[in-house]
Amino acid sequence: MTALSKINTSKINLSAPAGGRRKDPNVVQTRFGDQPLSEEMRRQRWHYSGLAREISVTQKQLYAAARGIVVPSPVLRDKLPAILGVPLSQLFTAEALDYRYQDNHHRFDRPSGNREQRSRHERTHP
Repeated sequence: MTALSKINTSKINLSAPAGGRRKDPNVVQTRFGDQPLSEEMRRQRWHYSGLAREISVTQKQLYAAARGIVVPSPVLRDKLPAILGVPLSQLFTAEALDYRYQDNHHRFDRPSGNREQRSRHERTHP
């Protein structure tokens, strides 16, 4: 009798992901995947906090760009190559660099119209 014939295949769930793990809802899905910047920072022994302070951005902005969650901002594109001494093309993938950066990606434009700009108190109590 072979080792394969001893396995009870009736209890194997083929629809489950490999290893029986389900997607963790707390894991952030990245748009561009890990960027080469992470490895370069590790190689040069930079921490996110120190490098972010050096280029005058938040640690969160730097981390999000390095992990491929957001597009690298113009500040990152300008200052990182100078500080790290590496061309921009070696810090970010072509996909991340080709994507158009939108500074207001987190803001919502107000609808245009002739409405007066008054406070909530002024609108309810003329």
